[in-house]
Amino acid sequence: MALLMVISLTVLLFINWIPYALQKKFKVRYWVSGIVITLIGPTIGYVAIKIFFHLVANVEKQAYDAYFAGFGLGLLFTLSGIVYILASIFSTIVKNRRVSQ
Repeated sequence: MALLMVISLTVLLFINWIPYALQKKFKVRYWVSGIVITLIGPTIGYVAIKIFFHLVANVEKQAYDAYFAGFGLGLLFTLSGIVYILASIFSTIVKNRRVSQ
């Protein structure tokens, strides 16, 4: 279980670092990165489930842990992408409100 959590946290940190790096290097907006993360979130979750099942294939209880870790990872990525989209929209509204005053 600890190995699954370490892998999940590493992938989560890497995926959430990508929008920042893309914005600094290529000037990609955060909402675009949010849409991409939201769309690939379920795919990453599915792949994580398959990889985690392969890592812990011989113990039944750990197989359930692998399923829930992969499902949680996919859900977390999807929610993270939605947060990027909403934060970008909110910051644009606040910025435009300040300019108009």
